[in-house]
Amino acid sequence: MSATVIANKKDTDQSISQINQKADGISTVVEQNKQEQDGVNETMLSKIDQTASGIESVVANLNKAPGETGYGAISSLKQTAEGLSATVIANKKEQDGVNADYLSRINQTANQITSVVTKLNGSPQESGFSAITQLSDDINLKVSNGEIISQINLNDQGAVTIDGKYIHITGDTVFDKNVIVKDMIQANAVTAEKMDVKSLSAITATIGTLRTATSGARTEIKDNLIEVYDDNNVLRVRMGVW
Repeated sequence: MSATVIANKKDTDQSISQINQKADGISTVVEQNKQEQDGVNETMLSKIDQTASGIESVVANLNKAPGETGYGAISSLKQTAEGLSATVIANKKEQDGVNADYLSRINQTANQITSVVTKLNGSPQESGFSAITQLSDDINLKVSNGEIISQINLNDQGAVTIDGKYIHITGDTVFDKNVIVKDMIQANAVTAEKMDVKSLSAITATIGTLRTATSGARTEIKDNLIEVYDDNNVLRVRMGVW
């Protein structure tokens, strides 16, 4: 094992670079700590770890007041023969005084790519994420906010699944191959004010009483009867069974 360290120390600025070498790996680190005018320490750090099976690099911004711990932002890259992973994390104090952690990550292998963007903010109800998963035969998109989840899935069998609490479609929409069938229409959902047709036919129907007018000259169809009245409400014609 061998190690090399170079340090530069001042009252308000401190820098260190270091190389550690072993038979199974090499690690390099560069760190700088600087005292800002507002009294907040800013520490910047970059690190690379290399072994025969992988390489990992990290760049971090550790912003903290004296006596406190925490970070401003961290990004990391991991590479192996099987895949790549990139992660970015940020912690920032919101105006309302609540710490919020944001994280985005992309994982890539030969047969899959996954990306996630996450907000971790206090309780699980205030947290949320969006995710995209892509395979050779499937794509899935998901957005979650606490207990509310919306999702779209496409696969190579021609199936498309849309799952959500509220689905809003704008613009012209065309449905082919009788996709809207009788089981999709709720009972009592079709009312007279929703119908605008040039003709209407039925094999059988229970229609109650059908009138061309409420009084005066009119024709009424009810049960097995057809009745015709004149202007004086006098029955003039009756056809059917009574």
